[in-house]
Amino acid sequence: MANGLDQVPPKAIRPGKQPEQVRRSVTADVINRFTPSPESVAPDPRKALIDMRLDPELRKVLATALLRSGVALADTSVKDRYGPMERRYTLASAAGLEVILLQIPSWVLKDGNALGSIDETRYAFRGKTVRVLSRDLDAPSAGFNTLRKDWLEREQIDLQFVPWSHVLELLDDRQALAQVLAVEALDGGRAMPGNTPPKAAGGDIRVFVSYSHRDSVYVDDKDERSLLAYLKGTLEREGFSFWWDQRLTAGDLWDDVIKDNIQTANVALVLVSQPFLNSKYCTEEEVKAFLAGRKASGLVIFPVIVSPCDWESHEWLKTTQFEPREGRTIEADYRDRGSRDTLYLAILRQLRQISQRIREGAKR
Repeated sequence: MANGLDQVPPKAIRPGKQPEQVRRSVTADVINRFTPSPESVAPDPRKALIDMRLDPELRKVLATALLRSGVALADTSVKDRYGPMERRYTLASAAGLEVILLQIPSWVLKDGNALGSIDETRYAFRGKTVRVLSRDLDAPSAGFNTLRKDWLEREQIDLQFVPWSHVLELLDDRQALAQVLAVEALDGGRAMPGNTPPKAAGGDIRVFVSYSHRDSVYVDDKDERSLLAYLKGTLEREGFSFWWDQRLTAGDLWDDVIKDNIQTANVALVLVSQPFLNSKYCTEEEVKAFLAGRKASGLVIFPVIVSPCDWESHEWLKTTQFEPREGRTIEADYRDRGSRDTLYLAILRQLRQISQRIREGAKR
């Protein structure tokens, strides 16, 4: 009995593909359809952080300036503490001085989620001075500043980002190397003019941030609406330190820790909303402590009205200048990013002016 293939006219299978060729072609088509192309696969930040050596062009720029300060550049590597991975980087060294230079792709630094991969490198750089550079990038994501603070507190790592525009100014001799890398020892230990403002006597300008947890977006480093993230990115480089209740750790006697931080603060940045005014702890404990501190030690109370609320019923708000002015609030009148950043910049500049008054008073 003839099989099915014998019933197919010869021209149906000749001179085209044979049945086995057809099967292989269909299989390949299916595989290609469900296999992502290299362009569609998201880059892995962990792989980008294996080799962080300076590229030849950037290395040449820095090497010339470093040699004038008696500092040599060399590529080296270190093994991760918890794994076989070996990370490569560039080291600037001289007698008694070592600065680790890491060149990291801009897409890693601009992606808040990718910063976790940078955090995995912390154990390799414990107790070191680390400077991060990225071609054509002047500012990383806000989360980098949180990472920097955490590395300093937990691992004693002096981590800072070097804006690309500062590297270009180094090329044009408009800035000194010590200023660009923020390492005074590169200038023979002399403080560089314009590097950082003088700190208040006894330490930083300490800012206590008070808020309702209903308004937590304004202290969230990953939220574009965050006032705290906007301020920290600049002011922490100018001798400010910020404390808010997310700094509490397991086992802390939270009420005691909060009150201790209020007592040592120079400024109370108060994010006011109806949930804040309705909070018994915020109004009866924190605000009460702020007013006592203002009377006893000159604590500056700086209210920021987050959303429409009954602030007129609170005497301390009626008698204290706050932002925004003219009855406006952030949520009702500064909804788009441009206007909100304009307000945040005004707040930043006022905090800077307040710090100057505090520092001048500390000198007397």
